[in-house]
Amino acid sequence: MGGYSLVAALAQSAVSGTAVDTVDFPGGRQAVFDGKLELMRIGQGRATWSHGYGGDVLYWDELRSGRSTVTLSLPAGTRVFSFFLEPNFFGSASFGVMGSNGVESILFDGWAVEGEGGAQGLAFGVRSGTPDLVSVTFTGLNTIPDGFGFGELALNGAPTCPRCPSGRRRWGSSWA
Repeated sequence: MGGYSLVAALAQSAVSGTAVDTVDFPGGRQAVFDGKLELMRIGQGRATWSHGYGGDVLYWDELRSGRSTVTLSLPAGTRVFSFFLEPNFFGSASFGVMGSNGVESILFDGWAVEGEGGAQGLAFGVRSGTPDLVSVTFTGLNTIPDGFGFGELALNGAPTCPRCPSGRRRWGSSWA
């Protein structure tokens, strides 16, 4: 995405049911939530997920926590971020998702996800020449009964064209 490969979050070393606030990525990179989420796995606290995913799911219950937002601070060098989200009930839920690089933000407001339809993914990144992504905030969560799960978190790896001359793009077999 955006000239970058995506690298998935590493599996959590904690046991299912543990409260966690960090997500580790290859290369020693770590993202941090501003509150504790419950670690679940398919068959261990989480009954299902969609499209064959069987990894970690981080569960947030806004009613238990008393907070209607959760923010994930991203590691330095984050240009692209993606995730899947699924309500913890079989019904439709609407979310606001805002990615920020500290200077400007992009808002996905009213993003609807149907719990019975499976997890839905969203990916976004910053434009060339702008600062790295620093955070993602999820809002409007207090209207959803029984919380939701985050899964399949990923962020950019190395650029897919690491030797491209600065300011130039490769078109076909020649440099533009």
